[in-house]
Formats: sequence, C-alpha cells, structure tokens
Amino acid sequence: MRIAHDRAPVMAIVLLGAAPLAFLPGGLYRFALPKLAVLAVGALVAAYAAPRGRLPRSVVTGAAVGCVLFVTAALAGAAPLAQLVGRWPRYEGVLGLVVYLSAVWAGARVLGPQSRPQDFGVAVRVAAGVAVILAAISVAELCGLRPLGGDVARPGALLGNATDQGIVGACLAANLVGPALRRQARLGRAVATLGLAAALVTVVASGSRAALLGGLIGLGVVGLAQPRAHRRRTLAGTCASAAALVALALVVPGTRSRVTGESPLAVTTITSRLEQWSATVSLVRDHLWLGVGPSGFVEAFPAYRPLSWTVTQNPAGVLDSPHNWVLQVLAAGGVALALCSVVLAAVVASAARASIVEAADGARREYLVGGAAGAVVVAVAGLTHFTSPGIVAVVAAPLGTLVAARHVRAPNPRPVIVFVRGGMALLVAVLGVACAAEIPLARGAAAAARGDVANAEHDFAVAEHLRPWDADVPLIAAQSFVPETAAGDKSAAQAAGRWSARALDRLPGSIEAGSIHVLALLGVGKPEAAADEASVLVVVSTTDPYLRLLYGLALARSGEPTRAIEELRLASQNPYLRELAQRALGVVMGSGK
Repeated sequence: MRIAHDRAPVMAIVLLGAAPLAFLPGGLYRFALPKLAVLAVGALVAAYAAPRGRLPRSVVTGAAVGCVLFVTAALAGAAPLAQLVGRWPRYEGVLGLVVYLSAVWAGARVLGPQSRPQDFGVAVRVAAGVAVILAAISVAELCGLRPLGGDVARPGALLGNATDQGIVGACLAANLVGPALRRQARLGRAVATLGLAAALVTVVASGSRAALLGGLIGLGVVGLAQPRAHRRRTLAGTCASAAALVALALVVPGTRSRVTGESPLAVTTITSRLEQWSATVSLVRDHLWLGVGPSGFVEAFPAYRPLSWTVTQNPAGVLDSPHNWVLQVLAAGGVALALCSVVLAAVVASAARASIVEAADGARREYLVGGAAGAVVVAVAGLTHFTSPGIVAVVAAPLGTLVAARHVRAPNPRPVIVFVRGGMALLVAVLGVACAAEIPLARGAAAAARGDVANAEHDFAVAEHLRPWDADVPLIAAQSFVPETAAGDKSAAQAAGRWSARALDRLPGSIEAGSIHVLALLGVGKPEAAADEASVLVVVSTTDPYLRLLYGLALARSGEPTRAIEELRLASQNPYLRELAQRALGVVMGSGK
C-alpha cells in the first residue's frame, strides 16, 4: 500500500471525521463494526503520513497500564476469550480498544502541533458535512419516514441509537461553533454555520435529554475557553446557539415531552436507571478489584436484577451496560482500572490544557477547544448512557490532537512504523471480514423468521466461519429460532437447541443462551431436562419472569403441577407475560381438577 505523503494526512482526516456515518446496508446490525472498520482504515492511512505530532510518553504509559489491567480483567472473567475480544454488537474488548487507541494516535499524528492551518479547515468541512447528512436523516425520521428502514420510535439515524445520535450531534456542535463565529473567509464561515445549525437539529431530533444537557455544557465550555480578546463575542455566539437548542427542543413535540417529563416513558427511564445503578453498585462491591471483566456485565447483571423489574420490565430486553461510564469502568475492571482511568484522565487534562494555552489564536486553537468541549459532552452524557463506536469515533481523533506533542525525529524509526502499518493492515482485514459476516447473519435471521430452517442454519454457519472468534454468532442464531420454536416448530426447536448449546460452550452461565436452550428442550419434548436446566438458572437470576415462565411450563409437562402453578403465578406478575402465563395457569389448574 503506497500513499503520497502530501495526500495521506487529508485522506486520514476525512476518514477519521466521517467514521460516524459508516454503516453496512443489509447487515443484521449495520452500525458498529463498519464504524470501527473506517476508523481503522483512517489510522492505517495516517501511518503513511509524515508525522505532525505524537502522543506524549505520559499518555502512552498511562494507556499501556490501562490496557494491561483491561486484559487482566478480561482473562479473569467468566468467558475469557469472548470478553477479551468483546461482545456483539459493540465489540468493546481488545478489538474495539485497539481501534479506539489507533484513532487517538492517528489524530495526534496528522493534526499535531506541526500541522498546517488548512488541515484544520479540512477537519471543519468534514465535521460540517457529517452534521448536515445526520440532520437530513434525523429530520426525515422525525417526520415519520424511515430512509434506513426499521420500525422503532427513535431509530437513531446513522448511529442506530437515538442517544448516540444526539451525543454525536452535540459533539459536532461543540466542534463547529468556534469556526462559525471566527472572522474568516465568507465561504468557510457559511460552511461552519450550516454544519452548526445541522448539528443542533440532530441533537433535538434525537430527543435525548443527556445529549441536550451535554450539548449545552459543551457550548458553554467553548465560550469560556476563548482568549479574553474574543471571549465576549464568542460567549454571545455560544449563548445564542444554546438558546436556539433549547427553543428547538421545546418546539418539537416528542423532544418537549421527554424534556418536561410529560412522556410516561421518560419518567420510567429515570426510575429504571436509578434501580440499575443501585444493582450495579452491588455487583461492583462483590467484584471490587477486577470487576467482572470487559463485556462481562451482560452475563453478571441478571444475578443482581432489581426485584421491581419482575413486574415492570420487558423480559425480552437484555442489559449489557449499566448506562453510566463510571460504573461501566468499575464493572469492567474494578477499582484497579478505575484508579488507572482517573490518573490517565488527569494526565490527558493536563496535556490538553497545555496544548490550548500554547496554541496560537486561530484554526488550531478552535479545533483544540472544540475537541475538549466534545470530550466534556461525552463525559456528561455518558453519565446516563453507554460507550459505542459512533460516539468514540467523533471524539477519538480530536482527543489525540488535543494531547499531541511536537514530533521529534527518531534515529531509526522505520522498523517501528513498518510494524505499525502491518498491524493496522491486519486489523483492517479482520474488521472487513467481520463486517461481511453481518450479511449472512441478516439472511439467516430472515430465513429463520419465515420458517426456513435449512437455509437459516447454512447462513449462520457461513457467518460463524467468517467470525470464528465471535461467541455471539451462535447466540444470535439461537435467538433467531425462538419465535418458531415457541410456535411449536420442532425443526426450529432442534436448531435452537444446537446453536444455544454452542453458545453455552463459549459463554458458560449465560442466562440468555440458557433460557433458549430450556425452550428448545421443551420444543423437542424433553420437559424433565428442561426443568433441570431451568432450576439452575432461576437460582442465578431469581427475578427473571421469563425464566419463571419456562420453569413453570417445564414443571407442568414433567407432572409437577403444584410447583408449576407457583412459578407461573410469579411469571404472571409481569405485564408482558401475563396473558401467556395465565393461559398456562388455566391449563395446569384445569387438568388438576
């Protein structure tokens, strides 16, 4: 791979900046892996650019220590290999971590202290273009259209999640408000202003209260971080942008109802968050030093589910994050990783402050201030949300620029950079194949939904060959056969049993895979085996109403009506399962008479 040194920086800036837009049409989950892949390609291209900055040794050391603790926590987890790689759909194990760190490194390399002013102009134009595209899709979805498909109430535009969409919009607003207010060429200001307006629209269209709050604070950071000579004008501009954001939020009905608490779902979300944070604190207390490992929360949390969730939450939902980045760090790596993160954050903040103070007034300083404000947006919004490739994609490269030091030519750097290029190329290849697996996964899920078990199994097998390291491919396959299994299709039940057994081999103790296996055993006429397996699962996850339903059905078919009635009554307390549980209760009690 040969890229001209003069073109490589611009290509890298474009790829890194446009990564939040990446998605895979026709994929099962179209949004996460493509963003990781584009970030990795951007970092690979940056490796061919003449270095214009570098990461300080203190930042590299802190990140290296954090990586060691991260890997240690993963290896100590319940499913070491799966947790080391990362779990579907965000893959925030070593796979995602390497991409994120590569993007930070690339930002320092192509937009460091020795960059040209025009390079920052490219970054601003890319950010404005991303904001306009996101806003166009966001407005279409707000109007009830679905240009990307899907039928959920808040689709999330090109991010796949509405809060992700809003956070990315808020970060883009923080990056663009400075250039929109700067005295520069008319065209440059017009592009930045258009991008700023589009970013604000994206935030409002998302309906995310976390993004709105983060966006307002981010705009405030930009206003206050300006040199004294320009602070009054910039503060006026950022205040006007903040006022426009609030006004738009109050005009759009769906967003207004969430902000003011008129929406019942908005109130329920707050209550649910408080309960899951309390439960996560208990989880962390029991795994204090190393946590449950990265991506281990999804399997560990069922044992800590709040009792109230038995009668309030949809049992079909699976929680894979505590929706708070502080608790997420504690759950993933315990106190050890949390302390390392605090120290690293202090080092980054110190380096960022020094960079902003030393930067001359102009495009570079605006980019640095916008990057700092974007990091603040993510930190604030992440207190009620989780991390994801889309969010990290919009802040990683600016963060690298923010902490970058001047590049010093090493005596013989070529072997190192050749190794880096080779490693990045391998990572890009792995991610490319991983993205390709989403297509057969989608085909397999569609075939399973129409009862075509043979073709579904073939497509899932193809996906498993493309992603042999991914423990979630068998779990996704097993999940896809659940509706037909529940409807009484024996061949689907057999397929669900095979794939859930594979998932359990790679994810020992998985409540989700175990539940599917219990259902499959019921579907193939083995109620005693299903009851035995369910009895183990309900001890781990005592508040799961779906498990209680399955256990009750298994007991009823095993000739134990008294115990079955007890379990089915517990399941019937959940509004989402009430009708099914009561119908089963009627059958059991009627046969007992």
